[in-house]
Amino acid sequence: MNKNILKLFAILMLCFALVSVLVACGADGKDGADGKSPYMGEDGKLYVWDADKNDFVGYEIKGEDGKDGEDGEDGEDLTCGDSVHVWAEEGYVYTKHENGVEGIIFYPCTVCGVLAAELDKHVPAEAVVENTVAPDCVTDGSHDEVVYCSVCDGELSRETVTDAALGHTWGDYQESLYSSSYAGCPCEKETIEVRFCDVCNVQDENTIVTPATGHVYTVWTPTIDESNTESPCLQLPLEAAACDNCDHRECHGVRPVEGATAKGHHWGDWYIVDGKAPTADTVDVYGAVVNGTEGTIERKCTVCAATHDVGTETATIPALNTTDYTYTETPATCVDAGEGVYTIVKDETTLTVKVTLEALGHNYTNGVYEITKKPTYATSEEEFLSGECDGTVEFTCDVCGEKVEKVLPALGGAGTGRCIVSFGNCLDPVDSYRMPVDVDGYQVFVEFEQTNPNYDHDAEPTDEAEFTILVGDAKWYKAYWCTKCNHWIIVESYDEDPRV
Repeated sequence: MNKNILKLFAILMLCFALVSVLVACGADGKDGADGKSPYMGEDGKLYVWDADKNDFVGYEIKGEDGKDGEDGEDGEDLTCGDSVHVWAEEGYVYTKHENGVEGIIFYPCTVCGVLAAELDKHVPAEAVVENTVAPDCVTDGSHDEVVYCSVCDGELSRETVTDAALGHTWGDYQESLYSSSYAGCPCEKETIEVRFCDVCNVQDENTIVTPATGHVYTVWTPTIDESNTESPCLQLPLEAAACDNCDHRECHGVRPVEGATAKGHHWGDWYIVDGKAPTADTVDVYGAVVNGTEGTIERKCTVCAATHDVGTETATIPALNTTDYTYTETPATCVDAGEGVYTIVKDETTLTVKVTLEALGHNYTNGVYEITKKPTYATSEEEFLSGECDGTVEFTCDVCGEKVEKVLPALGGAGTGRCIVSFGNCLDPVDSYRMPVDVDGYQVFVEFEQTNPNYDHDAEPTDEAEFTILVGDAKWYKAYWCTKCNHWIIVESYDEDPRV
């Protein structure tokens, strides 16, 4: 078969499929909405309503070549034999051409009644433009070119076409507002020219820069920098020149005089700053060494120090225990302070640091003393507080031999009671004392004995019967027993036994 035959064969197959659907659904034509729709009969014929006959007429479908096909091609058995079919001018619309789907029309042969199926094809209309996105200077645009069927308005084709970006349309270069760092003077003016797009007003990245010509100085004269508040000792000699091309005072050039140097300071002698003298190593109360500290020294410029801070210079000197010093000393005594003098030379200036050596204080560690008056027992609180019963003791300094007298409090008080190391009794009424005395920070223990008048025997009995006669060596003794000391107390002695 040729291509037309294949196409018609496909159409006929579609027709049979549609007819099969009608049969499957029970669509025999008579049950249609108007009772006149084509239908496939049980005999395999397609029945089409004939208005003249007012009835359905059955047709055999054998025209696979289509109305315009070549009769007899491929040896098909056509009803008209070798004759050419005479096709009716009007066909039967089997399916309508609508909603984007091509229709099917059957044309009968007026001689043999064979049907030929043809497509009611789409008829392309002129392409239309849709979904237009306009391009700008830098971004591409796009539009759709769409072809519709002029019969059913169905979309036959759609193509998206890219519209290239237009590109910038640059205007003329013009001077920028930011052309000059100093707009008042043409010597310092740097010209910058820019241009903009006439369409989108964006600035071109490419600019035209014309550098400033700069000042020209030919005549230099000495000058003074009046704005410089630094010390005149440090100021460099300057010279100035006016620009040859402009008359702006602000544009005058200033530069140091070639080869010239500042005068420099005229320093005075170094001296130690008050309150910042160096110190030497010391030993604290716990015996730990406390390192000495550095000192601060200062000197001033004799020219500018009174009016400029830069005219004062400071430095440090090491702690006093270093070997950089010469040291001389006037020793201290137990009573009088001494003096240590440290001497150092700094930049030909002799500095001296005087250190007071504290008085040594008396030393009583040997505990040398002499009791000059022993304290006695007070019989009453008034007597204890009066001081009449106080004693005195004299201590001797181990270093200088100087003596100092201290008071030994009256005996019998609570405080002195704690100093007793042994007690007396009725037979030996002597208490032993070991009393601590503070002597200029040293504790010295003073030891002495003192008779205690409070030690006395039990009272003598008043009843003669309470006495006992003791027999001695050719002697008889009248006695009573003392419960305090557990001894016999003899009241009287006899040469003969008084009981006879």
